[in-house]
Amino acid sequence: MVVEPAKNETSATRRVSAQGMRCLRGSGGSGASPITGLVSVAAVGLPREHVRIALLVAAGCFWVSGTRLAEAAARFTLEYDAPAGCPTREAFIEAVRQRLPDAEESQLEAPFAFRVTIEAEGELVRGRVVLGDGAPPREVVPAPCADVASSMALMIAIVLGGEARAREAESAEEKQPEAPPAKPTPVAPANRAAKPVTRPTEAIVVAPRGTPDAPSEPVSLRAGVWGAAGLSDGVAPFPAFAVSGGAELEVEAFGGWRPSVRVGAMYVTGDTSVASRGNAEFGLSGFAGRLCPHAFSVAVRWSLAACGSLEVGELTARGVSTPGGREQRMQWLAFGVAPRAELALGRVVSLEAELGVRGIVRHDRFVFEPDATEVYDVPRFAPHLAVGASARFP
Repeated sequence: MVVEPAKNETSATRRVSAQGMRCLRGSGGSGASPITGLVSVAAVGLPREHVRIALLVAAGCFWVSGTRLAEAAARFTLEYDAPAGCPTREAFIEAVRQRLPDAEESQLEAPFAFRVTIEAEGELVRGRVVLGDGAPPREVVPAPCADVASSMALMIAIVLGGEARAREAESAEEKQPEAPPAKPTPVAPANRAAKPVTRPTEAIVVAPRGTPDAPSEPVSLRAGVWGAAGLSDGVAPFPAFAVSGGAELEVEAFGGWRPSVRVGAMYVTGDTSVASRGNAEFGLSGFAGRLCPHAFSVAVRWSLAACGSLEVGELTARGVSTPGGREQRMQWLAFGVAPRAELALGRVVSLEAELGVRGIVRHDRFVFEPDATEVYDVPRFAPHLAVGASARFP
């Protein structure tokens, strides 16, 4: 018996190897897939042993392609925009990696493109995540910036790696060991009297209706000082220069509720001139107070305080360069509204601007004698404008 070399087998084996090489190259980006290579090999009509070799090669190709696709699926590009005080772009990417360790941010083209935007909304922020594939944006309701950024990092991790993997990485709590099954209570024989079982007395505490589960926010007091300068109408015929300053007490509680009260001193000075009669100097000194029930946050560092004003003092008018010049006095009492805008430069220092109007209870008329030439008639209402600063501790 003569055995001839299997030339056909050699050529068939070479064909199988060629298909395998094309499959491996195709997984790197040529467009071919392991399934294509497997179908091509099966179509050759090889013997069973060679088909097994083709199946092994195709399976290897499928594994390599799946691995490279999985690596590519975890790559993403990121556009990040957040106000000051929020996590930086690097910190946000690190938060995504903590939830999905194989996530990789790329500066080049990637399977996923995210745009993250965090905008201030009062004292809180609102987050929005947009996918580059045209999907509708996903929003995070207003919350502290750290919580909003954490929620959006979890969203991106779920999209990149699947909800199961992201949830598994997000949860850091260890599983509690299951309690051992309770041992059965022994039963006394029927012919013997069972002894009474003594149980420890348990204290039953009934919580009052409406008691919250979480403790309420603590109330904090902040003391400070303030000072301002500006223009005040109503003291003299023309807007007069005014300065004021004093102490402040602010309460922070009830989810951002910030009532405050200010007490201090004020001084306003101005003058006027009457042709052919002389000059008159006016001055107001006394007590200034502000009661602000609440300060509303309108931006990250901006707030608006709704305040009422109180002024108690004495208005003085003195004739200058007039024959027999005298000094006249009028009791001053004024109430009004004085909304105040604040720009926080930090935890302690803030810049302020106040614009208000007050009603003057008493409004006398000042004249030059003996012919009663009018110098000034105090109005019923008068505006004022002031800018200044404040410091609150701690």
